[in-house]
Amino acid sequence: NKEFKQHTDKAKRFIKRTQSITQFIKSNPSIKSVAIVGNAPNLLEENNGEIIDGADLVIRFNNIVIDESNIESTGRRTDIWMINPGYKIDKSTKIPSKLIWVSSYYPYFKPNSYWHNIDLCGFQEHHYSDHDHWHELVKRLNAPPSAGLLCVTNLAHTDCDLHLFGFSRLASNKKNDTCDHPTRSKSDNHYGDNHRKSGRHNWPLESELLNELQSRVTFY
Repeated sequence: NKEFKQHTDKAKRFIKRTQSITQFIKSNPSIKSVAIVGNAPNLLEENNGEIIDGADLVIRFNNIVIDESNIESTGRRTDIWMINPGYKIDKSTKIPSKLIWVSSYYPYFKPNSYWHNIDLCGFQEHHYSDHDHWHELVKRLNAPPSAGLLCVTNLAHTDCDLHLFGFSRLASNKKNDTCDHPTRSKSDNHYGDNHRKSGRHNWPLESELLNELQSRVTFY
């Protein structure tokens, strides 16, 4: 019927604009450096905004807070917005970039309304994580990986230089990462005070995995 055909046509258009994140990196050889900007409070501790905005690609997660008073610390750019599968999105959602990366291994396994809402927001491209890599992380963590860990470990398989900001809650041995820092009073997990720490992830093991990548990435 007509409704089914419209639905099928929308699905085909969505698929044409969808690829894995590693495919995206390989198809854009000009991307040499990637700023992966987490939401931990230590993002506001240093003025790394220019370094972030100077990367070839800037990736941010879920609830992004770009405040003019913190630009020197947070930077302005967002090239890819990575959201978890449970992030509520519809036509009224404020979109920080035209490229979206859903932190799942294949978006079509979600209910039709999920990718349909993403499509309505007008993203130019949609990205997802590599299937085998996602399952490998789930097996090791015995839990779904956070968007941050999934992003870093996916991109660690590329030739890009990776620069991590706002990851202090995971990289336990990052310098100045102490629980008594003044900015810790703002939030346990998010520098913008608007997002609670998820209980569905295995944070201790995620910390171990990130620390194993110390020679592959640069922490700020």
